[in-house]
Parts: sequence; structure tokens; C-alpha cells
Amino acid sequence: MKNRFTLSTVALSLILVLSIAYLAKLQWGWLRSIENYEHVRVRNVVGRTAWTLKTAFDDEIESLERCFQAPGGRRTQIAEQIHLRREDWRQGNRWPELLQDLYLISSNDDRSTSIELYNPVAKAFELVEWPAELEPLRKATSTLLAEGWPGLTARQGSTSRVVASVPALLIETQVQAQLGAMLEPAWLVVRLDKEYLRSEFLPELTSIFFSPPNFNNVELAVVETASGDLLFSTLSIDSFDDFGRSDVAYGLVDAGTDGEELPRIADMRAARGQEARANWNRPNTAADHAWFRDLYARNFHSGYWQLFVRRGGVSFADEVAAARLRTLRTSFGLLILLCTATTVIVVLARRAQRLARQQMNFVAGVSHELRTPLAVLSAAGDNLADCLVTDSEQLADYGRVIQDETLRLHEMVENVLHVARQRAPAPPLPLQPFDIARLVEEAVRSSKRQLEKAEFEVEEEIQPGAIRVLGNARALQAAILNLISNAVKYGRPARWLRISVLTAGKTGHEEVRIRVDDRGPGIEEAELPRLCDAFYRGRRAREAQIKGSGLGLAVVADVAKAHRGRVSIQSRPKGGSSFTLHLPLLSTAR
Repeated sequence: MKNRFTLSTVALSLILVLSIAYLAKLQWGWLRSIENYEHVRVRNVVGRTAWTLKTAFDDEIESLERCFQAPGGRRTQIAEQIHLRREDWRQGNRWPELLQDLYLISSNDDRSTSIELYNPVAKAFELVEWPAELEPLRKATSTLLAEGWPGLTARQGSTSRVVASVPALLIETQVQAQLGAMLEPAWLVVRLDKEYLRSEFLPELTSIFFSPPNFNNVELAVVETASGDLLFSTLSIDSFDDFGRSDVAYGLVDAGTDGEELPRIADMRAARGQEARANWNRPNTAADHAWFRDLYARNFHSGYWQLFVRRGGVSFADEVAAARLRTLRTSFGLLILLCTATTVIVVLARRAQRLARQQMNFVAGVSHELRTPLAVLSAAGDNLADCLVTDSEQLADYGRVIQDETLRLHEMVENVLHVARQRAPAPPLPLQPFDIARLVEEAVRSSKRQLEKAEFEVEEEIQPGAIRVLGNARALQAAILNLISNAVKYGRPARWLRISVLTAGKTGHEEVRIRVDDRGPGIEEAELPRLCDAFYRGRRAREAQIKGSGLGLAVVADVAKAHRGRVSIQSRPKGGSSFTLHLPLLSTAR
């Protein structure tokens, strides 16, 4: 039976472990799918909003470009057109301060370039020195204008170019130096206010598209593509390196050939001559091919500025991963709870099965125990009723038999009722101080007939003087009688028992020990912990078919517990057994 129980427990545990592992695998895959979906969904929402912001930024720059697209002509004509369009811009645009200055770059007779600043008061262009911010383009524009090749500077699908480091728009135009002269290539430079772009324009766009409560923790940064310099950020940082990883990135203002690369292009054209000029898009060297390919890839996939977006403090991927971890912890907690609940249910079910078996054995044992005295009482009653017994000695024998069987029935019924009371809620036993030594002597006298009939030799060792305890005399007497009856049942064939009442323990912890020893076959060590369980009977008792219900020691243990005491059992095979009832003395109990 024990081996079957062990194998079934191991099998059940293995099934539970495999089930949990399988469920964990399914849970992991499910959470991964949810994470990927959530990651994509969140990125799409933020990505669409960032794309809307990019479109608004591009539209503003392109509207500025369209506003100042002017046909060529004399400087006075261009100045008049610029004046009108400048006024239109300032009156009809939401962010008029975005425009800072207007310049005109043209060629001189010595193939150098000059730059003129538009004066809105005079409504004319005035020759000035090259501003330091536009100096990087001086050499490139001189070379390209001298060779008549302004088209390289244009953005894809446009005749203008953005120089993000200034920032400025370069719009192609043509200038007629004097009446009747040829139109010469030139550039109109629309310079943007960088500080306004950083402190007013971009913050306002951000507040429009990434406003609470939909985007409470979204952080943005705008960086110049060519230099990597930070133009704007919603964080208080000095460098883009402090921004960390982003979740969404878009180029602002789609780029063609980058303005910062114009000097390199001009040098290549000058070195190759006319053939290179006719076939500029097919470089002759591998290094030039790699450079053009990198330039094309960078400009095709990015703009003059880069817009980076991430979730506040952490990226969307990190936040989704953290949510997945929380879900995993919850799920595994539920799995562990399920496993624990299943284990508890199995344990309780097995305990219920074991209790049911014990109760069935109890019913069978009690039925057997009841059958014998009832049969004896029935037979004795029939004989007496039929006047078959007339002799006085026989009548006395019949009376003793009826008395013994009645006491046996009484003891059995009392044990059953006691166990039932202990299993059901009931008020505590009434306790009174009394002499436990005298109670033990009365119990021995009450058991005298049983001991004599079983031909047992009894030794008594009772400490002189009164040994007072606080307890219920009736319950303690029943416990002592059960110990004596237990020794009579299982103390054969030696037919000897000893009962002792002694005090022991340290000051403040004194106790009385009521001990019953026998010289029976002993008890197996594995059975000792369960001897006080209700309905439990040892293997040897079952094999020897010794009468009993398995309630005697359970009654003793319950009585001891009710008196703040305990029961200890000592036994060794073929060496007899000792049962000790430990009770606190009156002084200790109080």
C-alpha cells in the first residue's frame, strides 16, 4: 500500500511539473506575441504622430521656399519681388519670425562670388562681407557658378537647397547685371532664425502634436544630420548622446545633395574636366563610387534634420518588455497557485480517503466489538428467561458475565462519544483541583476484575503524599482506564504491567507522570507517530485480530491536550512498551 502511494505521488508530481512547464512555454509564446503586437501598435501610434509633426515642419519650410521662388531679372526687379513676397509672408504666416535675413549670391567678373543682404527699409540688396555662417559655401558656389552648374545644389523635386548648419534655404535664380546682358546664375539665400526655430517653432509644434493626456511621457529631439549637433529637445540636455535610444526617427525636409558636400563635388568636377562634367553621376574610381553611394543612401533615407522620439525615460521596447515581465510574474504566480491548489486538493483527497478507510475499519471493528457482548447478553437473557439456570452459583456467574459485557459496552460507547465531542465544537471541560494519585488507585481498583480475568500481574509505584492537579476527574479516569485496558490487550503473553505516579521537572515546570509499562511484543518504530490518531491500529494488532476500535490512545491524547499535557510513547520490538501521561501540577497549571 505504501509503495503504491509513493509511486502514485511521484507520478502525480511529475505530471504537475510537466504540465507547468508546458503551460509556461505556451504562456511565454503568447506573451511574446502580445509583446510584438503591442510594440508595433505603440510604435505605429507614435510613428504616425511623429510623421504628422514632420509633415507640418516640412510644409512650413516648403511654404517659405515657394514664397520666395522668384523669376530672374535685374537686381531691382528681384528686390521688388522680394519685398512683396516678404510682406505676404509676414502677414499671412503663423510663424513670421522664422525668417531672419535674405541674401543674394552672384558671380563677379573675376569668377569669384559676392553676397548682398536685402535691406527691407531701402527695399534693395546691399553688398556686404560674407557672413561667417555662410563661409563654407563660398568656395563651392564660386566654382559651380563659374562653370554654370547650379543644378547639383537642388533638392530632389525642387530648385532649392537647405543648409541645416546655418540654417538657410538656397533658391536658384538668375541675375541680369545690366540691361541687355545675359542672365547669370545666382542664389537667393533665405536665412532662418535658428534661435526662434529652437525656442518657439519646434516647441509649439511639439505641444500641438504630442499634447497630454495621450502623450504624457513622450520625449523628442531634433538633430542636424550632417554635424550631429542638437537643435532642440524636450529634455534639458546639451548633447544628443545624452538622449539615449529612440523608438521612432524621421528625417525633416527630404534631402537631395547635402549643402555641406558641395565643396567636395566642386573639387571633383574641376579635377575631371569636361568629361567628368558630362558624366558626373558615374564616378571613375571605387572610392568616389562608394562616396556617392553613401551620400545617396544617407540623403534618400534621411533629411537635413533628424527627429527622434522615445517614451519618457525608457523606450517603448523596454516598457513593453517590463510589462511582459510583470505579466510573466503574475502568470507564473497563478501557475504556482494552481499547482499548490492542485497539490492541496490531492493531499486532502488522499487524507479523506485514508480517513474514510479508517472510519470503515472503525465501523467494522465496532460492529465486531458490539456483536460479541450483545450475543453474550442475548444468550444469557434467553437462558434466564427460559428458567434454564436455577442454581445460585450459575446465576452469580451469569450476573458477572452480564456485568462484564455491560462494562465493555459502556467503555466502547464512552470512547466513541468522547471522540465525537473532540471533533465537534464544544465548551471546555470543567476543571477542579484533586489528588491524581487517589484517582489512579481508583482506576486500578475499577480494572481489578479485567486484570484478574486476564491473569495479569500488576505492580504499583505511587509517590507518597497528595499529588494535586487541576483537571476533570472523569475524563482523566477514562484516559487512565484506556491505558490499563491497552496494556491488557497488547501486553501478552508476559501478562505483566506496572503503573507509576511520580512528579518531575524543574521549579515552575513541575509535572506528574502517570506511566503504564507492559512486556508485550512492542511496537514498530514507524507506527509510533500515528498511534494516537483516531481509528488507527498497528499492523500486529490487525494481524493478531486483537479486539479494539483504535480509539483508546486517541482519547488519552485528547484528554492530555485538554489539560495542557501530552502523551509520550516508548517501545522497542520484543522489549515491551511504556505509555506516559504528562500533566502539569496544580501550582504550575495556575
